[in-house]
Amino acid sequence: MPSIAQPGAEAPARKFTLAVLETDPEMQTVEGSMRELVTQWVGRADAADRIAMPSFDVRRAPAKYPDPAAIDGVLITGSRADAHADDDWILHLLDYVRELATNPANAHVRIVGICFGHQIVARALGGSVVKNPLGWELSATTLELSPAGQALFPAAAGGLVLHEMHQDHVDRAPPGVDVIASSPTSPVQGLYRADKLLTFQGHPEFSGDVTESLSEIVRQKGDVDDATADDAIARTRVRDHGPYVGQRVVADFLLRAQA
Repeated sequence: MPSIAQPGAEAPARKFTLAVLETDPEMQTVEGSMRELVTQWVGRADAADRIAMPSFDVRRAPAKYPDPAAIDGVLITGSRADAHADDDWILHLLDYVRELATNPANAHVRIVGICFGHQIVARALGGSVVKNPLGWELSATTLELSPAGQALFPAAAGGLVLHEMHQDHVDRAPPGVDVIASSPTSPVQGLYRADKLLTFQGHPEFSGDVTESLSEIVRQKGDVDDATADDAIARTRVRDHGPYVGQRVVADFLLRAQA
């Protein structure tokens, strides 16, 4: 027999639906897939029980994008793919992100992008993504926060430390957004538009163990030399702001929409 709500009882609060757009479902790290890493990252925030995170494989099944009317936000994961490429699934993803960001009917949908996801958001809105001529940026890196970044992450005003793992980067930010952080290797480390989008070139969901294992992989592939890999691995134990960033993203960017 179904339960009957008692008079005056409050209905359960509706959860914020954050759709995870998986852009590299076959990639596995020592701590799980990219979807699992971002789900665990969000799940560590204090108010994570107020968020539901269905996932959508946009690389192998692009027809399964979530209906914007049925979600509150999207999180675009990292990927080994090139965000500047013109593969069909990437062009489809660009169109979808552009629709979320520019159609007034989707004003309620908040956008979070990580690494490849950050680059996709930038490209969709008119920025530029290229292979960085300075090479790879790896491991725990101290980022200089802009005034907008300092307002978002005040506890890291002296420098936001995030794990990096990329060779492509945004070399020109799109119009109408704030650049929140920069590094000497990559000047557009994150984008922000109030109540709409927040992206990171770095990986706030990565642990030192994940970064160490991936640094070894790029060394073995010959993408970086031994000195670069050794330096990256030595920095994996630096204390990073990933958990703090997750807390701020959940409480002050996503759930603020329901406040």
